[in-house]
Amino acid sequence: MKSILQILVVLCVGLNFGCSMETVDSDLVNPEKIHQNYIVSYDADSAATSIWAQFRLGSAFGDTIHLVEPARLIVNNKKIHSTWFPVIGTYYSERIANTFQDNVVIDFYGPDESLFRNQIGMKPITVNATSTEVNTASNYVVSVNTDSLESRDAIEATISQNQPSSNGESKWITVSGSYSPSKKTITFYSSNMKDKFIDGMATLDVVRIHNGHLQAATSVGGNIRSEYSARTISLEITNARDTTLANNP
Repeated sequence: MKSILQILVVLCVGLNFGCSMETVDSDLVNPEKIHQNYIVSYDADSAATSIWAQFRLGSAFGDTIHLVEPARLIVNNKKIHSTWFPVIGTYYSERIANTFQDNVVIDFYGPDESLFRNQIGMKPITVNATSTEVNTASNYVVSVNTDSLESRDAIEATISQNQPSSNGESKWITVSGSYSPSKKTITFYSSNMKDKFIDGMATLDVVRIHNGHLQAATSVGGNIRSEYSARTISLEITNARDTTLANNP
């Protein structure tokens, strides 16, 4: 699965650098103009929980904010430190190995020491694949075990395959599945796979996204969500297009 950082870099680039890369210290801004953004993720393959946070001035696109004491970020009673990265600016992150955090408490103390406490729970999901062979002449269907989706939740499912190209470099080909809440199944349609995949190995990745609500925010609001990535499943693609076609760009 892509890391949170990879996803955010792609989002900012896709918005034509609409996200500011500049950073300002928290003691120089109006405490009521700090926008909060939190993502908590769990990866079943690595059995690790990751926390990512970013503060921006005025909106989701404003300058990033570096927290200067007394401003600080505490997650489950642990202080989180900042990092700077090109394109997305200053952010805060922590990876907790061998730990599933089913409920994460986030305490943000503003420049005036006002406390904004938010929490979000994980929504686990497991995938049941009765067959790991994907015959592209037919639809491929897998079932999932998870709680019913809430109004702002989503399940994202992809089959990805690394294919050779004519210039000697490989390229990733990805097909998305369609989730049925009533059946709790994910369908990958033959029409989407037939002309994209080649015979060979691929991987199935499924993520449950839970979009929560901030319980405590400034006047400019923010976002909070959790992502649970099920175990990656190895697949074998069959009855696909001729492998020689994959060498065409």
